[in-house]
Amino acid sequence: MIKFITFFALFLIFFSYGYKARAHDLVEDGSAFLLVHINPDEVGIALKPTVLDLYLKNSEQGFDIYKCNCQFTISQVEGGGGEKQIYTAALKPINNVGEFNIESIPFTFPTDGEYHLNVEAKPSIPNLFAPFEIEVKEQVLPVGSRVPLQMSHSLYPRLELAAAGIFTLLMGYFLFANKKPKFLR
Repeated sequence: MIKFITFFALFLIFFSYGYKARAHDLVEDGSAFLLVHINPDEVGIALKPTVLDLYLKNSEQGFDIYKCNCQFTISQVEGGGGEKQIYTAALKPINNVGEFNIESIPFTFPTDGEYHLNVEAKPSIPNLFAPFEIEVKEQVLPVGSRVPLQMSHSLYPRLELAAAGIFTLLMGYFLFANKKPKFLR
């Protein structure tokens, strides 16, 4: 029984060791949702060019991304809590070949801190759908920051996870086979 408990504990450690990937920011507001993906680092870094990929959807009847006058703004949150609008553009829908349905937006965050990415959607045909607004809060890292491990898609977290898995399997083998590894004899 002690072997089973030990193996089960190692098994849990193996599966809880994985890193948390933060590939997308998803915000839901009623029937609407906005998905934001920041390339190349999954997070904005001040003065480093990025590309924002967006997916906008609304389950409300009549919503059509191609019949939407969608405005995208980026506002920087200032020290006193106020916002300073630093970017605005009309969103251009694209054929949804993959995950995103809006043309990518190249952008460089001027400084670190909190930013609000906001989409305001209004129908281009009157009464097609109810206008809505949705906002994503983004924390931008200082210049020269390294992307934190949990936000990275680097090879190292996968190697660590593989090493933990191999260790767990070997320990399970030795526990259940009643064999001691040579280094423990």
